Amino acid sequence: MKRYIEIVYDNSGSMNYTINGRAKYEIALELFEKSILPTIGKKDDQVVLRLLRKDCGHPSAAHKLINDKKSMLQALTQVTYDQSTPLFHTIYDSIKECKNQTRID
Repeated sequence: MKRYIEIVYDNSGSMNYTINGRAKYEIALELFEKSILPTIGKKDDQVVLRLLRKDCGHPSAAHKLINDKKSMLQALTQVTYDQSTPLFHTIYDSIKECKNQTRID
């Protein structure tokens, strides 16, 4: 079964803040690696990394990932954490794109 999967990822500046001495983005990367990565990257998956919008007036950035778990994790380590947090608009962008994808079983 072909799947189109979008990962909405928080790359806002607040991800640089720490919790118990660890940056939030480090915790997010660990959660991605342990909880999300094992469920994606199956044959024929199309996985997209969607980052937060710069502001409410610009579209969010979506990057098609190479369908390889190591490459997906590497892509997340390259993210910079300097955006605003217009989460609603970013999720809207993701839902809109998912609706545009054709599901093929």
